[in-house]
Amino acid sequence: MTIATYPPPPPYYRLYKDYSENPNSAPEPPPPIEGTYVCFGGNYTRNSLPNTAYMLGLIE
Repeated sequence: MTIATYPPPPPYYRLYKDYSENPNSAPEPPPPIEGTYVCFGGNYTRNSLPNTAYMLGLIE
């Protein structure tokens, strides 16, 4: 019986070819999110600015 140290790669690894053979082999990135979306319980839009430590008053 053999035991693998790491889990097998996800199935989408087959979408990628060897970079030295074809640098353009990676699939296109997904389109930007339109409208609102929920992340960690907060509603956001693409135009939302992330809260920085300065904006939250943690740094003066």
